[in-house]
Amino acid sequence: MKKYILSIAILFICSKVSFGQKKRSSKNFKALRYILKCNPEIDTDKDGILTETEYRTFQGHGIPNRKKLDFKGYYSYVNNLPYADTGNEKQTLDILTPVIQKNKKLPAIIFIHGGGWKKGSKEWVLRVMDPILASGDYIGVSVNYRLSGDAKWPAQLYDCKAAIRWVKANAKAYGIDKDKIAIWGTSAGGHIASMLAVTADNNNYEGNLGKHLNESSTATCVIDGYGPKDLLINKSVSAIPKLVGNNFKDTSYNAFNLLVDIKKLKERAKKASPLYHINPKMTPLFLYHGTEDSIVDIAHSQSFYAKAKALGVSKIFLTKVNGLKHEAIISKALKSRLFKFLEAYLYNKKGMITSGSI
Repeated sequence: MKKYILSIAILFICSKVSFGQKKRSSKNFKALRYILKCNPEIDTDKDGILTETEYRTFQGHGIPNRKKLDFKGYYSYVNNLPYADTGNEKQTLDILTPVIQKNKKLPAIIFIHGGGWKKGSKEWVLRVMDPILASGDYIGVSVNYRLSGDAKWPAQLYDCKAAIRWVKANAKAYGIDKDKIAIWGTSAGGHIASMLAVTADNNNYEGNLGKHLNESSTATCVIDGYGPKDLLINKSVSAIPKLVGNNFKDTSYNAFNLLVDIKKLKERAKKASPLYHINPKMTPLFLYHGTEDSIVDIAHSQSFYAKAKALGVSKIFLTKVNGLKHEAIISKALKSRLFKFLEAYLYNKKGMITSGSI
C-alpha cells in the first residue's frame, strides 16, 4: 500500500514538473515573465507563471467580440492613472509599454475609443492599435473620457486635452518623448481626434482641467478612423436619418445626444463639428474610412478632406478602404499607410504619404 501511495505521489510531482516545464517552454516566456513582474494580477491561477492564454485573456477583457481577435504584442501595463485630478474614473488613462522597445524613449500614441459618445472604454485600445504597438516603436496610451450621459460637449474634448497635457507632463517617468505625441481615435473617438486637430492652440477650446495647464495640448499628428465630421448632415448616423428637426429623439447613437439644448441645436452641432473649424494651422491629419460604412457615411471624410484642400491645408491625407464597414479592421495596405504617416511625423522619416483608395 505504501509503495502504491509513493508511486502516485511521484507521478503527481512529475506531472506538475512536466506541466511547469511546458508552461515555461513558450518561445515568449521571457516576455511573459517580465510582464508578470510588472503586472502580477494577470496570473489568474497564482502559480507564479504567466501563460500565453492568461495574458491574451487579460488583453481581451472588456473588448466586444474579443474571441475574434488575435493580438500579437507584449506590453506591460500601468492602469487607471487619473489625469484631471477630479476623482472621476472616467477621467483616467492606461499606459501600454512594449516589452521589446526599439529605444529607451519612444513616441506615444494616445488612443480615444468610440461608442457613439454614449459607451465605450479605454480597454478597447488593442483591437485597433495592436498591429502598430507590437512593432515596439511606440508607447500606447488609452484614454477614458466622460460619456454623453455624464457630461455634454465640449466636456469630451476638454477631457482629452487634459489627458494630452498629463502625458506630456509625465512623459519622462514613462519613457515617452513629449515632443512626439500622436492621437488616434475611431468612430466617436475619431470625431474627438479631428476636433483636437482643428482646435490646436485655440484657447477657446482648451478647458482648464488638471494641474498641467502650462503644457500644450497640441499633438504632433492625428489619425481619425471613420469619425463624424459634420453633425448637421443627414448622413451623420444612418440609424437616425434626420438629425436636425422637431422629431428629435434621444437614441443610442444620435450625435445630438452629445448636446443638451434642443432650441439651439444647430448652432451647438456646428460648434461640435470638425468640418467648421478647418484652418491652415491645423495639426497634420490622416483620415481613413470604409466605403461600406453604414453608421458614419464616408461623405463625412470626403467633404472634410475636400474643404481642407480648398482652404490650403497641405498636411491632410484620406484613405478610402474599399469594402470596409464601420469596424476596427486594419488591413496590410492600411497598416502600411499608417506606419508611413506615423514615421514621417514621429520619427522624421522621409517618404511619400499617399491618399486614395486601397
